[in-house]
Amino acid sequence: MATIQHKNYMQPMQIRVDKFIASIKHIFNSVGELLVSAIIAICAFFAPAKLNFYAVGVLVAMDIITAFLAAYMQNKRNSDSVIAALLKTWGGWTSKRAFDSVPKLVWYSGLIITAFIIGEIFDSAIKGANLATGIIAYIEIRSILENGDKAFNTNTAQLLADYLTKLLPKK
Repeated sequence: MATIQHKNYMQPMQIRVDKFIASIKHIFNSVGELLVSAIIAICAFFAPAKLNFYAVGVLVAMDIITAFLAAYMQNKRNSDSVIAALLKTWGGWTSKRAFDSVPKLVWYSGLIITAFIIGEIFDSAIKGANLATGIIAYIEIRSILENGDKAFNTNTAQLLADYLTKLLPKK
């Protein structure tokens, strides 16, 4: 007695689909590796300016902390208790105000990157990045001092002028 063999006509199609899916996976894997290697190359190019990015990040963080401190101290002068001042400060400190530091970091990083690239084109890349960091540091330190003046009801510029007149002899 002869046996009848049923041929599965879908099996070659399944093999083709599996091969197609495997090819797509390999393509995505290759693109992912390409992107990772491009990111590593970009990071290696900007590695000399790493300390500039860290310094700007620290200055922006100090600016945020001193701004919160200034708002708290102003509310503390006008409130009866420390808790009331803290709650008033927390209520006034909106997420938008805290979020303002994110675009600031993006713009500052862009400025450092641009200065680094321009410095690379003309003379020395790190000199351009240092110049940009110096300008940013001036802006942020000035803001930190203004926040300190608001927090402690002082005038830092006047205090510095008084100190220098006492320190330097008059002729």
